[in-house]
Amino acid sequence: MESVGTLAASIADDLNNVLTPIVMASALLDQQLTDTEPRRLLAVLNESAQRGAALVRQILSFTRGMQQAPLSSDPRQIFEDLRRVIAEGFPHSLQLDVEVASDVRGISVDAAGLLPVLMTLCAAARDAMPGGGCLTLRAENMMVDDAQAAGFAGVRPGMFVVMSVSASAGTMGASGVCSLEQYGGFVTLERRSNLGSVARIHVPAGPAQIDRDTADVDIDALRGRDELILLVDDEVSVRSIAARMLRAYGYRVLTAANGAEAVAEFARRPGQIAAVMTDIMMPVMNGAHTVRALRTIDPQVKVLAVTGLDCGEAMFEGQDRVDAVLQKPLHAEAMLRALRTALGHK
Repeated sequence: MESVGTLAASIADDLNNVLTPIVMASALLDQQLTDTEPRRLLAVLNESAQRGAALVRQILSFTRGMQQAPLSSDPRQIFEDLRRVIAEGFPHSLQLDVEVASDVRGISVDAAGLLPVLMTLCAAARDAMPGGGCLTLRAENMMVDDAQAAGFAGVRPGMFVVMSVSASAGTMGASGVCSLEQYGGFVTLERRSNLGSVARIHVPAGPAQIDRDTADVDIDALRGRDELILLVDDEVSVRSIAARMLRAYGYRVLTAANGAEAVAEFARRPGQIAAVMTDIMMPVMNGAHTVRALRTIDPQVKVLAVTGLDCGEAMFEGQDRVDAVLQKPLHAEAMLRALRTALGHK
């Protein structure tokens, strides 16, 4: 099983390297094209790439489940994955509404553990509305006090994220929903006369979320200030499109195909390189060793780690610490925002 998990992680990393040029090239072309039809085709291309990225996340969830290494999850992404499944597999007579609070926190629970629970509740809501109705997914923060926590085994008071599934009609059962005790969470079910029912999953919240990608952000506001960036990735296509994107948004760029090249380039230009953006899985010298070598030369160097696997900044500590972790497939806005933050720009 461990070997299967390792294989799944390797496949996921490769697929994310394939998807990154598609996602970033679509964003570049969308900025350059003005005709409606080509932009419509780009939207289709980007939507397909996003669906591919969602499948990769499912592979990674499978891997994490086998390795028993739960990582933080974003309720927005969990609901997005659910939305895709519902759109493709549920009757069109059901209207789907997704409501996520703007300040909703991440959760310290593996999405692979929650998705089956949420999917079971969504199926129950579907079955409660055979004639059609509204299925609503909602995520919001909630403070659980001592009195509320005392009613459930293993639950401690504090900030929770509540993910609810509502049916506008009928009585929604929750049979088959497993306990969330292993996560320190709990499930409640409310049946409302003539107003349907709602099931709520309560799980402990993680730290307050950093800024997220939002559709209404003006990406031009994230332009660089002619800083020199060292971009390190062994995939030619990823390296090329990421460099092109950075140059299009006001940065100068040097590239390296592996960590050894990157360290040599960095050493040749003392004080000139504002930040290094490096892949983690590379031949010759991997990302962790690269970060360590760079910090030996300059302990204050700004480093952004890029990975096709799900991992957080907690994996990079001491000499391996990084200023941000970017997930593949790379999105232009996430990359530009992370760079501005690392460089101390408002």
